[in-house]
Amino acid sequence: MASLRYVLILQYLTIPYPSTLTFHSQDIQQATNIAYALITQYGYSPTLGNVDLHSDYNSLSPATKEAIESEVRRLVEESRQRATKLLTEKRKELEILTRALLEYETLTKEEMEKVLRGEKLEGKIKPLKNAPIKLPEVLMPVPPPPQQQTPTASSKVDVGQAEREERSGRDVNEDDR
Repeated sequence: MASLRYVLILQYLTIPYPSTLTFHSQDIQQATNIAYALITQYGYSPTLGNVDLHSDYNSLSPATKEAIESEVRRLVEESRQRATKLLTEKRKELEILTRALLEYETLTKEEMEKVLRGEKLEGKIKPLKNAPIKLPEVLMPVPPPPQQQTPTASSKVDVGQAEREERSGRDVNEDDR
């Protein structure tokens, strides 16, 4: 659950406010669902204990439901605080990794550790900036079929003339010369 909060806090720290609203809502909902499952199904609450409160939730007393809601809020808030603290403390490392990912696109764990230690990535191939992208044939756009033109008075071909050309092997224009 903390990783979801990391994403939310990271967005808050790095992306302008209006852009984060959709992500923020989805992250809060997901974090709340995970916290609810941890509390009601897995006994992740020192207050409520290691009991299944999910299976028969509708029969629980209002006080127990209120205690569950309180524990869910506590867990989500603690995760938010932990994520904010970690990302704020590690902001420099986050920016270093961001620049490396923009430069190389992918990094292994070992490469990330080298980058964070300030070492160069010898032999790591950088992607070409304006390289054309080769799509698989399945994804290639299908060209539209050629449009058939309706014959006009000037474009009509004398069928008999075309047959004579085929038999003689000469071009029509040769007779005109």
